[in-house]
Amino acid sequence: MSRSGEEAVRRDETRYVTVTGRSDDNEVESKDRRLVSPRRILARASARVATLGGSRSRSSNKKTKLTVIEHPSHHFAIADSMYVVAHPDDSLLFQSPSLVHSIESKRDVVTVHLSAGDNGLDEGYWLGREAGIKAAYARMAQVDNDWTSSTLAIRGHRIHTVSLTARTNVGVVFMRLPDGGFPEGTGTVQCGGQSLMLLWQGKKATISAVDRSASYDRQDLIDTLSAMMHQFQPQFIAVQDYVHAFGHGDHMDHYAAANFSRAAHKSYESPHDFVGFAGYQTASLEVNVSGAPLAMKQEAFYTYGGFDSLACTSADSCSGTPYAQWLQREYVVGSEPVGVVANAD
Repeated sequence: MSRSGEEAVRRDETRYVTVTGRSDDNEVESKDRRLVSPRRILARASARVATLGGSRSRSSNKKTKLTVIEHPSHHFAIADSMYVVAHPDDSLLFQSPSLVHSIESKRDVVTVHLSAGDNGLDEGYWLGREAGIKAAYARMAQVDNDWTSSTLAIRGHRIHTVSLTARTNVGVVFMRLPDGGFPEGTGTVQCGGQSLMLLWQGKKATISAVDRSASYDRQDLIDTLSAMMHQFQPQFIAVQDYVHAFGHGDHMDHYAAANFSRAAHKSYESPHDFVGFAGYQTASLEVNVSGAPLAMKQEAFYTYGGFDSLACTSADSCSGTPYAQWLQREYVVGSEPVGVVANAD
């Protein structure tokens, strides 16, 4: 989430429970796909259906009626996970409590942030968001907020990476590309009109990190994400909305980040589940996160909010904003399994 919650709701007044299919260029097709709860589609992604055991074969070309798992904490006990999002806080708002359960599972978890989420503001703002993410992840892992910094060298790029000192298998990657701005997604004046959407659409040839640490063209960014997948070897890859076309109510950076990630996963051959999560539109859908999972999700986000002047930090300060609605919801728009992910319990 890149702009204030109030702006997001003013922009997104869509009310729907279905979405359409898409082509590789993110154009709308006629095939309908349902926007569903992760407790349905991620039952397959985790290989924990009613029998809770064994590996299984799957086809991405078939529609399958999935078993509802009543306890989301069961979903990610078996998978090393990679979450790929546009902005700091997107994983906390739109891919959680799945993210919380991934971290609780003690398996390897890495989250890649493509954008600095700078909103066209100065370094102090986006560095604060990074600090908020680190504090939130430490809270979810229930360890001290102490991190080890390193540089991820991939394809000639040097990318800032941190890992929890007490849980070295929990890592965060900050690529620090410019925020595309909301709602147009065409970049900010401060960053020269660069954006992930324009790069994806071929309207910009390159994009450069806000700290000048790296520059990418379209294929280079795809290949860099693919190289990360090959290096981290996730069995589960969570991204944002790759099903909808640009302009369907979510942040343009969300769609672009998901499209780049989807292109990258097509060249990652190891068995894995690739799952897309809905964004701003979830505010209009049925509440499906409550009880202990909601409390954990809220705690992590409120911790983050203490570092982001555009976010909120408590139930009271979030009340009446889209944040309160997003925190009570988590929905999946689609999945693309590759190979057979064995049950590793």
